[in-house]
Amino acid sequence: ALVGTAEAQAAAPVCTLPQTTPVPRPYGPSTNDPVRKVPIVYYSLSASWSPQYCRDSRGMGGTFSKNFQCDRTTNQFGFVLHGLWPDGQGKSWPQYCRPANLLSAATIRANLCMTPSADLLQHEWAKHGTCMSRTPDDYFGAARKAYAQLRFPDMTELARRDDLTVGDFTQAFLQANKGGPKGISQRAVQIALTDEGWLSEVRVCMNRRRHFAPCPTDNGGAVAATKPMRIWLPQ
Repeated sequence: ALVGTAEAQAAAPVCTLPQTTPVPRPYGPSTNDPVRKVPIVYYSLSASWSPQYCRDSRGMGGTFSKNFQCDRTTNQFGFVLHGLWPDGQGKSWPQYCRPANLLSAATIRANLCMTPSADLLQHEWAKHGTCMSRTPDDYFGAARKAYAQLRFPDMTELARRDDLTVGDFTQAFLQANKGGPKGISQRAVQIALTDEGWLSEVRVCMNRRRHFAPCPTDNGGAVAATKPMRIWLPQ
């Protein structure tokens, strides 16, 4: 998202694809992260605040991905798509529903400006996409369609506020999406923070038809609206 615009679209203002397409590492179930086949009750669309990821140097991606995502001389990312996740009842969700081959270079290049990590793209397909789509292109196509509907508030203005709360940010996000896709209400939006209270992700719930809808009350993802939060901006 273009930092500093009132209603920024879910797209990077500057994204230059690398000459060489990165090859992801394979992902699959493990003892701590097993196969789980449970019915899909709803979906979560998760957008990460890239400046915070780059500041923390956490998450997946490896050196190449961090350079591609975080080197602002070539790319300028605001919000990026973490993933479209199928969710189950309560705190359970389906994952690794079938083996996943490595993504093709064409699929990676088609989605790298939306999710700027080949490893993360591979992980999302293996863990989540295999439970909801026949092919990677079907999965990423559905994710792209949903993500493209989102608009984001003026992050520079919000970051300057010393008294910003989760509720304030949620209202700014809802205002940015006013008149946009139906179903984005306060109950559909959940904010994820780092342990230190910095904005990490915005998650929007969708029903089984993949329309934006209120989150289930038992999914355990809500953060109190009164909780203070901060937004990291690139220096």
